[in-house]
Amino acid sequence: MDRLSDHCEELHAALTREENFEKTPGGQWLAGTYHDIVPAVLHNVLHSVDTGKSLNPSIIETIRSSAATTTARIPLHTALHGSLPAIKVFTAFLRTHHTTIPAQRMALLLGRASIITVELSGYWITTWTTTNTTNTADAANTAGVVDPVTDLVPVKGQLEQPDLDMVLLAAQGQSNNEIAKNTDYSTQAVTWHLGRTMRAWNVTNRASLISSALLRGVLRPRNPITSHNTTPPPPPGSAETLTPPPTS
Repeated sequence: MDRLSDHCEELHAALTREENFEKTPGGQWLAGTYHDIVPAVLHNVLHSVDTGKSLNPSIIETIRSSAATTTARIPLHTALHGSLPAIKVFTAFLRTHHTTIPAQRMALLLGRASIITVELSGYWITTWTTTNTTNTADAANTAGVVDPVTDLVPVKGQLEQPDLDMVLLAAQGQSNNEIAKNTDYSTQAVTWHLGRTMRAWNVTNRASLISSALLRGVLRPRNPITSHNTTPPPPPGSAETLTPPPTS
C-alpha cells in the first residue's frame, strides 16, 4: 500500500458521512464539528500516522481553536466519545485495504491512529472545559453550584489510590507543585506517579492523560449532563400529555 496521505480524499469523504453520527448522542453537533475540523487536519494527521512523527503544532492549535470557539452546551459524554467515529472509520478503511497491508504494519498504523486521536481529543476537551469554566465561573459561584462539565469524581478499581488521587487533581488543573501541597507526596513523587500512569496508558501529555482517564472510566462527571432543554414539561392532563385511547 502507498502512503495514507494519498488516500486523503477517500478518508475525508468517509469521515464526514452523516451516517457516522446518526446513532451518536449529539450527533448533529458532532457531524458539524467533523465537517469543520477534518479538512484542516486530516492530511497532517495521516502523515504522522504514516511516519510516526509528532503532530504539527498548527494541528494542535486548530483543535484548541475549535474547542475555544464552541458555544454549544453539549453533554460531556458526547465530547468524550467524539473521537470514536474517526477510529471506526479508519479501522474500516484499513480492512478494505488488508490485502495490500502486512498485518504488522496494519497493527502499527491502527495503534498510531488511536494514540493520535486520543491526544487530539485530549487537547479539545481540555480547552473546551477550561473555556467553559472561565465563561461560567461567575454564574456558577453566584448560584452556589458547580459546573457539571468539570465536576469530576474518581472511580476506584483501575488505579492505585495515590495514582487515582493525582490524576483527579491533575484533571482539576493543579500543577505538580500544587498536587504535592494537597497530598503527602513530594513534587518528585507526584511527577513519578503521573509519569507511571502516562506510560501505562501510552499517552505523552496531561491533556491526553485526562482524556484517557475519562474514556477509561477512571474519572466521571458527578452529575452528567443529559439535556440542556430548560423548557418545563406540560402540566398533567394537558393536550401534550394525553395519549389517544387504544383502538379495538
